[in-house]
Order: sequence, then C-alpha cells, then structure tokens
Amino acid sequence: MHITIEPRRIEITEDRGVWTFGPCPVHGTIVGMEVTIAAEKNGIVQDHWIGMQLNNLPSTANRACGQTPLVHTYGSPNDLWGVDVDFKNLEQLSVITKYVCSIDPPGSVRITRMQLRLHYVI
Repeated sequence: MHITIEPRRIEITEDRGVWTFGPCPVHGTIVGMEVTIAAEKNGIVQDHWIGMQLNNLPSTANRACGQTPLVHTYGSPNDLWGVDVDFKNLEQLSVITKYVCSIDPPGSVRITRMQLRLHYVI
C-alpha cells in the first residue's frame, strides 16, 4: 500500500531547500519512501544532495544522481533512506535538496512540485 503527501512547510536558503511534511492519518509500518521532484531549470543544473533528515539530523543517504530532469523520482518502495521513520514521527521528517548550477551560462532551478510517497504495510 502507499500514500502520497505534499509538503506542509518549505524553507529555501541560498544553498538548500528543506521540505517538511505534516501528520498523516494512516497507521502501519513504513517500508519505503519515494520523493518526486518537478523542476524548472535554466543553464546547467545538477542535483547535488537529495536526502532526508529526521529530528533535524540528516541521514547520510544521498539519492542525487548528478542530473536534473524536469521530473525525477528518487528512492524506491523499499528504500528507507537511512532514517527510522514511522507515521507517529512523520512531522519530524524533512527532504533536503541541494543543486549545483552553472556559472556561464548562469544556471538556476525552481522546484515546482515535491511529493513524498510512503510505502507501508499494515
């Protein structure tokens, strides 16, 4: 089974984005997570860090692939990204995004959609 949720809060700084999610009215055991990102970009843009943090502690699992397609899904139905998350602490989970953009020509990226798909068993 799976459920897809949207971020509840977004913090953007010069070097990263932090996407935080809210509570989810589902009970069960999370067995995997996928993050789908849709982006608009100019110039040369590469994902540098696509990861999770739980309780403000970043995981060491980086799912960046060195590219930035317009829409890309990271993770898999059995990938827990190195975090011990469940539906009770889901509000403490964040997705971290960092991108590297070209200088000449100037590059930029704007994330237009972020979704977290949680795969779970009851």
